[in-house]
Amino acid sequence: MAKDKIESLPSVTRVDMVGALDREIQVNLDLTASSAAGITMDDVSRALQYENMRISGGNIDLENMHRSLGVSGEFKSVSDIENIIIRSSTGATLYLKDVAKVTDGFKEKESYARLEGNPVITLNVVKRAGENLIATSDNCRNIIDELQKGGAYPKDLNVVFTGDQSTSTRVTVHDLINTIIIGFILVTLILMFFMGATNAIFVGLSVPLSCFVAFLVMPSLGFSLNMIVLFSFLLALGIVVDDAIVVIENTHRIFHEEKLPISVAAKKAAGEVFLPVLSGTLTTLAPFVPLAFWTGIVGKFMFYLPVTLIITLLASLLVAYIFNPVFAVDFMEDEHAAVDVEKEKKIVQTH
Repeated sequence: MAKDKIESLPSVTRVDMVGALDREIQVNLDLTASSAAGITMDDVSRALQYENMRISGGNIDLENMHRSLGVSGEFKSVSDIENIIIRSSTGATLYLKDVAKVTDGFKEKESYARLEGNPVITLNVVKRAGENLIATSDNCRNIIDELQKGGAYPKDLNVVFTGDQSTSTRVTVHDLINTIIIGFILVTLILMFFMGATNAIFVGLSVPLSCFVAFLVMPSLGFSLNMIVLFSFLLALGIVVDDAIVVIENTHRIFHEEKLPISVAAKKAAGEVFLPVLSGTLTTLAPFVPLAFWTGIVGKFMFYLPVTLIITLLASLLVAYIFNPVFAVDFMEDEHAAVDVEKEKKIVQTH
């Protein structure tokens, strides 16, 4: 039951059963009785072959439609096999049970499986190439849980998952995610030393925003969240902030040196560094473009890395030119207005 349900999953190619007994109907011919009746092994074989058949019964008209009919003559029980009439070449006629013993048994075991010294039945689940290993493992576990809760298995039946390759994959994925989070925190802390807390937060936000934009694009390319994609995000952590650093720093410089309103300073700063930032990002992307055309098996695995980096760095351009100026306008303190207010207060107090 579990084998059929697991095999029905779209992500599973096949399920191999090891250590299980296969049902077999055995016909043990009595050589003494068959020789006396003049019946040979071929007579028994032909009788079994021609009696256990499904044949066409013709067509029938139903509401201007032709339906084909089938006549099933397949065996349904051991008694059906025992009551087969056999005719020998000499003209003798008798039942199969008169010259043979029919038993409902099992094939000779050709495979054995053991767990902790005890014989077990093993289901080897083979995943389809390109499917999600973690999702497949979760679906298999859900099927077993449903069968156990539904009473399909005996209560004392112990189901153990062994050789689950998704366990190591989960650990690796979680380690990569934790590394990305720690890397983001370290990048933000380093930026605080040189840019101050407020500007560092503006620049640091470009990391999750660039990843978010990349997540919106990658499903259309058939990308999933695999190890290569996560590793690509880890490589992009220190690169995606470059564009935001240039835009925020230029906004900060124009805002303080030219004494312009913050909205005007942000617009002018983004316009001034448009070409330098664009050219710098394109030169960073250029070495990764040939990797996207890498052939062979290695190229199929490494294809995710350059494409993910290219998408993430292009997303960082969008964040630097659109999101960061908006953050600067909304959250950067207008120090000029504060200075004017202080001057007015002093003038009022002197009067």
